[in-house]
Amino acid sequence: ASESHGRKSGAMLQGSLFKYGSRSANVAFKYGNHKTHAIMIGGLTDGFFACGYVEPLSRALDAHGISLVQTLLSSSYLGYGTVTLDQDAAELRDLV
Repeated sequence: ASESHGRKSGAMLQGSLFKYGSRSANVAFKYGNHKTHAIMIGGLTDGFFACGYVEPLSRALDAHGISLVQTLLSSSYLGYGTVTLDQDAAELRDLV
C-alpha cells in the first residue's frame, strides 16, 4: 500500500460524526466511545486528518480509555481569516 502523511492510504478509523453549535461548519468526529475525551484542534485552515499523527494518536488514546475528538470550526479550511478568535472560542465552548 502507498504511504500518505505517514499512514497507509487504506487505513481507517471508525467513529461518530456529530453536529454541535449553531453554524453549519460545526461538526466533529469522535473516535472511540469513552467517557474521557481529548480534543484535537487543527492549525490554520486545517480540518479532519490535517496531521499524519491523528490515526496513531487516536489508537494510543483509545488503548488508555480516551476518545479523540476532531472538530471543524468556522475558521477551518477556507474559513480562515473570515472569523475572529472569539468566535473560535465560542464554538469550542459549544463543543465542550
